Amino acid sequence: MHCHGGPISCFKNEWPDIDISAFLTANGYALFRPNPRGSTGRGQDFVRQIYGNMGGVDCQDLLSGIEHLVGTGLAARSRIGVTGGSYGGFMTNWIVTQTDLFAAGVAVAPISDWVSLHGTLNIPRCDRILLDADPYCVGGEYQKRSPLMFAGRYRTPVLQIAGKDDPCAPPTQAMMYHRALVEKGVESACALYPTEGHRVRKFPAYVDYFARLGWFEQLMPVKMYPSGSCSDDQYFGNHPFPTVMSAIQDPILRRQYLLVRQCPNMTLTGHRIVASSPCEDEQDYRYQPTS
Repeated sequence: MHCHGGPISCFKNEWPDIDISAFLTANGYALFRPNPRGSTGRGQDFVRQIYGNMGGVDCQDLLSGIEHLVGTGLAARSRIGVTGGSYGGFMTNWIVTQTDLFAAGVAVAPISDWVSLHGTLNIPRCDRILLDADPYCVGGEYQKRSPLMFAGRYRTPVLQIAGKDDPCAPPTQAMMYHRALVEKGVESACALYPTEGHRVRKFPAYVDYFARLGWFEQLMPVKMYPSGSCSDDQYFGNHPFPTVMSAIQDPILRRQYLLVRQCPNMTLTGHRIVASSPCEDEQDYRYQPTS
């Protein structure tokens, strides 16, 4: 499941620039890209339903969507992952504290603690609107809606990815959640990208970011089946998983993806992610660009 950012945003029927959706589908994963309550495109009343209830009705919508996919045989309950950036990163870290459904998560530019975010965010009015609460109230909504407060409740391994220069979701948000998981004995890893902001944009970092999506392959590897076979772990009935770039039709985007795929460590299979230890040395969290 890919959770969009915002939260006042939505997924459209398009490939937005270089996006992980096409990359993951090309490597054999089916992508569910939902627009839960709070998303745009269905009127202001639909958007406002998450004000004061973020992590509530939106989370319910996401989980009900997954249950529908499982019920119709399009997803295997034991092989479901979650990812997203910004608000999607918050939702990734939050939803794995609400259920043991997920086998793996990748949180990009995440939010894990609303209280500290309010003190460092470049647009602090935003969290007040979304949470509709006082950030300085002990035991209030800011703490009740913070994934950090519930980290490790379930055992889902989560990879944190953040830009060191992100003014919207400072890297400490990823580092805190990573440390909490490690200290609670849950598998975790964290990658910080120096000079990157709210999105990973520079090509060397982007190559590394795509390679780190091997977290999914490591924890819920794609299973290949011969045509005509049947398995409970199969997403598409008795059809084998796609493994080529045929999902991308636009010739320009196709060339971009093929270029990325030719870079070192860009195949999901066999790319091992090693969890960082919770120590003070920032270098432990940094990625090492491939030459």
